[in-house]
Amino acid sequence: MMKTGALSASRFLKENPALLTLSFDASTAVLTVALMKGNRCLDQLENRERKTHAEQLMPAIDLLLKRNNLSVQELELVAAGHGPGSYTGIRIALATALGLTSGTSTPLVTVSTLQAITPAEDSGIIYAVLDARGGRVYAGGYRHNVCLYEDRQTTAEALAQHIAKMHGGEMVTLAGNGAAAVARYIGTARVWSDTWPQAVRLGELGRMQYERMGRGLADAEVRPFYAAPTQAERLAGQT
Repeated sequence: MMKTGALSASRFLKENPALLTLSFDASTAVLTVALMKGNRCLDQLENRERKTHAEQLMPAIDLLLKRNNLSVQELELVAAGHGPGSYTGIRIALATALGLTSGTSTPLVTVSTLQAITPAEDSGIIYAVLDARGGRVYAGGYRHNVCLYEDRQTTAEALAQHIAKMHGGEMVTLAGNGAAAVARYIGTARVWSDTWPQAVRLGELGRMQYERMGRGLADAEVRPFYAAPTQAERLAGQT
């Protein structure tokens, strides 16, 4: 089912600039959920408790809706982080997004978890970096809303070499819990280690994507982005 509504996205946004958006990401250790009206945040929650996101996500969504006197039926856009990050967390977020929009005309879009780490304002060249364990990182490079380095899994050293080659002499910001590992190989860089995906930023990006696409995603288009084969795929010899 394609969730586009009766109007095209561009026309709908023109007639409804203050789109009521629910956005969330469960790809990292920090669960983040936000309600937005246009680009204005109505309410948000961030949870770092040591519970599974499967236990946290729907209660967090329910709490936000309840304390803002809203219902799921009133949502005009749902935006979910599609990774990379925790395979389980990604699947939980996407399954929740599909469950919320199933059988409705509410459009659904998915957004890069890495880009949701970057600030909305132009802060120069930023590489969002998350720890992928085993000496590897998930990374994506951005300048404002322009992608400079597509999201992928790589090593901290290889990423540092790429940054030196492409941006030698320029100030680069490394953001995310994998930033320090990359900074060891770079002479000069701003490091924002305690930076995580933000649901507010994800909502802004989701709204932009909805406008750019002119529609929401069909259910079959809602796919996780793991940036690497799963263990099952590796065992099966797939890539």
